[in-house]
Amino acid sequence: MRLTTGLARFVVLVGVFFFQITSQAANLIENGGFEGGYFPWEPPGWWAGGNGSYGVDGQGRFCTTITAVGSANWGAQLRQQGISFAEGETYDVSLKAWSSVPVNIEMSATDESSGFVWIFGTRLDINAPLSGSPQEINLSFTAGANTEVGIFRFLLGGGDVPLNETVCFDDIAVEAPAVNLLTNSTFDEGVLLPPGEIGFYEGSAGSAGVDAEGRYCIIADDPGPNPWSLQYRENDITYINGRTYEFSADVWSSTPVSMEISGVDENGGFTWIFGSNFNVDAPLGGPPQRLSAFFTAAADTETGKFRFLMGNGHVPAGTTVCLDNLALLDPQGSEEPELPPPPPVHVNQLGYLPFASKRATYALPEGVPDADLPRSWILMLGDAVITSGTTLPHGTDIDSASGDRVHIVDFSSVTTEGDGYTLVVNEAEQSFTSEPFAIGADIYSQLKYDALAYFYHNRSGTPILAEVVGETWARPAGHLSDSAVETLACLDGTEGCVTLDAGGGWYDAGDHGKYVVNG
Repeated sequence: MRLTTGLARFVVLVGVFFFQITSQAANLIENGGFEGGYFPWEPPGWWAGGNGSYGVDGQGRFCTTITAVGSANWGAQLRQQGISFAEGETYDVSLKAWSSVPVNIEMSATDESSGFVWIFGTRLDINAPLSGSPQEINLSFTAGANTEVGIFRFLLGGGDVPLNETVCFDDIAVEAPAVNLLTNSTFDEGVLLPPGEIGFYEGSAGSAGVDAEGRYCIIADDPGPNPWSLQYRENDITYINGRTYEFSADVWSSTPVSMEISGVDENGGFTWIFGSNFNVDAPLGGPPQRLSAFFTAAADTETGKFRFLMGNGHVPAGTTVCLDNLALLDPQGSEEPELPPPPPVHVNQLGYLPFASKRATYALPEGVPDADLPRSWILMLGDAVITSGTTLPHGTDIDSASGDRVHIVDFSSVTTEGDGYTLVVNEAEQSFTSEPFAIGADIYSQLKYDALAYFYHNRSGTPILAEVVGETWARPAGHLSDSAVETLACLDGTEGCVTLDAGGGWYDAGDHGKYVVNG
């Protein structure tokens, strides 16, 4: 719903979460340049009587030669699976192509996990000799459906590539649009959705809500004593140090104001990420003032905030500020930041049983002197020191398994159960802290349930239900067509062709292979 009581007063509305598919990374294609081979591309499958040869040539191109055209263009295809597309989003496709003769082939994206769903595609005319310059292709498509298991493919069979002719590809990219990191962008739901929130702190007072125009409006009855006393913000945003984000918003104000718009991390202290002040002078009843800027993050965080500060010094008492069409675009989508190296103090990642031996490994930083001398260590539980000691050098040579010089830490004498232990090893002026771990008699009690759960999660041919495994791991039934699988003899056209029911069973791994021994 939307409030229709004008701008006199608003109530604070509490929304509910909603599911929205967003684009994934800037280039959704892995190894589009075929560096060191073609994985994770699938080499052309030969169906419907198609056949041929393939591989990465001396120029780093993936090339396919057709030796049997088959009866359908999908009978020979180069493809990559497991790609996410969002309905209505625009994707830019680029590639280089060559062919031994002019060809017209289909390039498309589909979802074939349970039936056939068309995402986008077109036919390509390729006419660049194999020994010459490439034909550079650049196209844009709007996805026609949502999927997390999409296939991007080139169909080469059915005579689209003539008998004994060759096509080559290189530098393939499918670029997704930049992702808006802000959940509350247009307020079309009529409510403020988590993780957005309006904050009245330190005695500030006012009200907020979505008005009849679909804007989120804040009335500052009392802006409070500090700039952050009154703020609109979204929480739990991931910022990546050095990455540049594009900000834009439509803003109105009943009187001229100057607001700070910034990204910060207040988890365990205060870290400035980026920000700037913006002057706003757009009357509530008129067109908006469009704010825009590029911000470069100054730190990494997964608990960042994006905020509009309207407290003392920014918005006078009695002012109404309205926001709409908010965007904080991440040009690289939800691509995960490069993880920092693990701490050199290696402990059992689950924990230790109270009366079992408890040993940890300290990998000395490369190049430190006196590698054969013990280092001091401290075992902590929260802020309390539990015990201390010195490391035991594990020989003077480099460990053959890890390539490190290692010391052993033995704290087997500690039997007190607890969660949140850390082990600190001192190295000259530095100290290194392990990941937190537990000591407890029940730390392995979940193991038997997790082991048995594998047999449900990895089932083929049956839906994996959210009420059993949660939304993250739920999925529709996969590979229903396995109930009628032709043997290799059928594909080769030799004797002994039969059709087998290979439905059900369990997947071996993420490539969805199913093997008798593993099953």
